[in-house]
Amino acid sequence: MADIARDFGTTLSTIKSVANRLQLERRTQIELVHHYDPDRAQANIEKLQIRFRECNSIANWWFWSPIRNGSITSRRYKATREYKDRIATA
Repeated sequence: MADIARDFGTTLSTIKSVANRLQLERRTQIELVHHYDPDRAQANIEKLQIRFRECNSIANWWFWSPIRNGSITSRRYKATREYKDRIATA
């Protein structure tokens, strides 16, 4: 992944932070590649059965979620006081 970060002119920490913000699942070390391949991206999306969704509570906040029974609310919103108060009163 360090090679990919270098190719994008950023740090490995930034790549990991963005992946975490997008709620991508962690990958095993064997599945990691040294160079980003856009052709492979679509195959990985299909293999993981995920889709890019917009959070139903935070405008313009996108994240990856499983196609079947995936959340439509992002972890970012679920961590807010507003969400916790709403759940507590339900």
